[in-house]
Amino acid sequence: MTKFPPVYSDQESKILITMYENPEVSFDTFSLTQRIYGITVASAEFPDKFKELVKATEQLVVKGLVDGKQLKHTSLGLYFSEMRFKYKGKQEAIQERDRVAEFNRRLPEWIKESNKVVEEMRQAEEKQKK
Repeated sequence: MTKFPPVYSDQESKILITMYENPEVSFDTFSLTQRIYGITVASAEFPDKFKELVKATEQLVVKGLVDGKQLKHTSLGLYFSEMRFKYKGKQEAIQERDRVAEFNRRLPEWIKESNKVVEEMRQAEEKQKK
C-alpha cells in the first residue's frame, strides 16, 4: 500500500524548515514571525502574521512535531516560547526541506511545459476560428 507524504501548510513548512536550519536559535512565535516574514514587531502587518504563525504552530503541536512553552501576551493572545522539535518533528523537517527544494528545482520545468500546453491550445483555437 502506498503511503502519501504529509502535506503541510505554507506556514507549517516555513516553521519546520526555519527551526531546522537554525539550530542555534531558541525560537518563539515572535522571533519566528520576524524571521519568516522579514518584518518587525512594530510593523502594521505583524499582528496578523503572528496569529497565522500561532495557528500553524498549534497544528504542528497537534501533529506531534514540535513543542514549546505556552504563554499569553496581553494584546496578541496565546504564543509559544522555547520551541523545540520532537524526534518525529526533526525527521519531518528534513523531509519537508527536501520536498520544498525538489519542488523549487522542478518548478521552472513545469512552468515551461504548461506554457507549451497553453500555446498549443491557443493555436488550436485559432485554427477552429478559421
